[in-house]
Amino acid sequence: MASRVKLISVDCWDTILANPRHLDERIDQLIAEFIHDNHRSLPWREIESVIAAEAREFLYHLKQADSKMTSTDRAMRVLAIAGIGKTDPCTRRGLADSLNDMIDGALLEFPTEPLPGAIEFLQHAAACAIPVAMVSNTGWLSPRAVTSTVGNLALDTYFSDLLFSGDGYLPKPDAQMFKLLLDQHRCHPAQAVHVGDNPDTDQAGARRIGMHSITLSREVDSNPGVVGELEGRVRCRVGSLQEAISIVNTLGSGS
Repeated sequence: MASRVKLISVDCWDTILANPRHLDERIDQLIAEFIHDNHRSLPWREIESVIAAEAREFLYHLKQADSKMTSTDRAMRVLAIAGIGKTDPCTRRGLADSLNDMIDGALLEFPTEPLPGAIEFLQHAAACAIPVAMVSNTGWLSPRAVTSTVGNLALDTYFSDLLFSGDGYLPKPDAQMFKLLLDQHRCHPAQAVHVGDNPDTDQAGARRIGMHSITLSREVDSNPGVVGELEGRVRCRVGSLQEAISIVNTLGSGS
């Protein structure tokens, strides 16, 4: 591979790691039980409304990319909507930390594994001496939990950096994490490519900073191809990480 591609960033869930089945449902269940335990006068139906309201607010801010959203921020918000700890912010913060610990623990109940082609993709980049960074929104999970999962799967050695929105960065599609990564590696955006499964966060975020982007969609059956170019930056949609390797190779060759 030629030196044109000097840096690769990848999303975590549904790109490198399989999103654990039923984890989201389990998280909602834990939140509902936690709210019930701390506000027993609140009916279950209203608790469900509280969780739905927080989810809508989270998605709104994610789309706007206008605020930092750590797992603690989310826990504080859902408790505030439920009216828990209204008169004592310190109590609410302590409860939020406890809720976060329970949610992180749920990740242990639902093991994950590398997606097909993930290890081969990471090994290919390592063989080409191209640093790979994980750049991911973490949602309800803390960066600590995701980092631990990556380490437990013995994938941590493949990554030069782990950047998570839960560490206090603006979430994708904001370009903050991408800019930080490029600055750390002194890499021009035209020499970097991001691989992720979500066009609205991954591709949009990479495009904002001027990186190439590859959208992984396992519903794609055809050969990999260029979806389009914007100011000389390639935007691709592929059906597998093996196909993503081909695109990275093409970028590297300058063809």
